[in-house]
Amino acid sequence: MSEKDGLPPAYVSRCEVNEGQLLDSEGKVTTDITEVLGYRLLTEAEWEYASRGGKHNSEYKWSGSDNSLLVAWYDYNSSDKTHPVGQLEPNALGIYDMSGNVLEWCTDFYSQYTASQKANPYVSSGTHRICRGGCWAFPEVNIRVSYRFPALPMDFASLAGFRIGRIAQ
Repeated sequence: MSEKDGLPPAYVSRCEVNEGQLLDSEGKVTTDITEVLGYRLLTEAEWEYASRGGKHNSEYKWSGSDNSLLVAWYDYNSSDKTHPVGQLEPNALGIYDMSGNVLEWCTDFYSQYTASQKANPYVSSGTHRICRGGCWAFPEVNIRVSYRFPALPMDFASLAGFRIGRIAQ
């Protein structure tokens, strides 16, 4: 998709190297997320920023509301399946389904939260990736904006999806 839009690819695509390595604008492997210009998975910090409504930085439990039924598909209302995006209410940025429906993979590896001076901290190594947002099969408590899921790539295969983004120019 990056190349289609005239952007450099964001990921190494050869199977002989570790999956998930990021590429900078010159095609060199990097751990500096700000050097990746193409489309990629959101960092966990980017995901949370978008889910909370950006600069509006809402304190809602779910993305866009304190009423989960208005904004999220989960075990109570999903009929055990995913739903087309946009059938419920969006958050303050106009983004749909950031709570429930499908778990969303982030590009970061899992680590405990620590204090960081960076606006967009990125964990570039580890064993488990981060999934956020919960899904159609999870209880309401596990679709909160704040809930984090450490997962191996083969985990949650039928429950997860992804959302892409890129650095604004």
